[in-house]
Amino acid sequence: MQALMSNVLILRPRVTLLAVVVSSLASVLLASKSFAADVNASKNTSTAVVAPAPAKKIFGLDASLSYASNMYAEGEYDRTSSTALSFIPSAKITDRSTLSIRTNFIKDHEGAENFYMSNTALRLSHKTAEINPELTWRNRIDGIAPTNRDSQLTDRLQGAVAVATSLTYANKNTTLPFTIVGLLGVQRNFHEYDMNADGAKNNQYGITQGLSLDLGFTDNLNLSISGNYRTAINYENKQKYSYDTSIDLDYGLTDNFSISAGISNGGSALKANGIDSNISFTDKKTAELNVAMNFSY
Repeated sequence: MQALMSNVLILRPRVTLLAVVVSSLASVLLASKSFAADVNASKNTSTAVVAPAPAKKIFGLDASLSYASNMYAEGEYDRTSSTALSFIPSAKITDRSTLSIRTNFIKDHEGAENFYMSNTALRLSHKTAEINPELTWRNRIDGIAPTNRDSQLTDRLQGAVAVATSLTYANKNTTLPFTIVGLLGVQRNFHEYDMNADGAKNNQYGITQGLSLDLGFTDNLNLSISGNYRTAINYENKQKYSYDTSIDLDYGLTDNFSISAGISNGGSALKANGIDSNISFTDKKTAELNVAMNFSY
């Protein structure tokens, strides 16, 4: 009996030691599992670092400095040439609406070498609907101030208002993307007199039908072809028809700066007989060659 009790006393410390070891291991395992769970939970609930969204551009500016001359040689009587600065600041009113001011400053290099402004337009443009990813409908309204000296003194223009609607089809074909824009616009002029100071009849209404095509050969090289057919209606309700065309090749040097060169033409849409078409892209008497530096922000 004493031997048995002796063996039990010897065994008890060993059992107690084993229990302590097992308990410690269990505590370590439970703690490690708890730590892993906390880490996973922390990973799942931690806030990911997200790059801030780029700020929306509210203000913009489009400007170009161009030189144009007709196709007569230097020194010929009918030669004309000029330098023009086009200036179009704009501001976004909403995500779909933009307000802009449009004017040109022009310096003639022949004859009296006059310096003058064009009429100035305050334009509200609205992206009315995106019919599908490629087709967009836009509308605009212009308030026109007679800042051109001839409009003020010769035509006695007091102001004008114009509205226009356009459809833009943008084909994003990776080989040769292109954009087609069709436009219809109507303008109402307000004159002090029905006739101007030179005895010609002032136009009360103007109707413009326009079509343009842009071809993107590369990310930097773009070809633009455009044409407008215009109907002028005087205060006696008689009509005259005119046109203008342009072909321009534009090369982008940076995201904001490009250079371009082209040819433009315009004049009466009908020949002297009033029947045959007079529309052309090139004509020595009326066409102009131009080069420009363009900035867009």
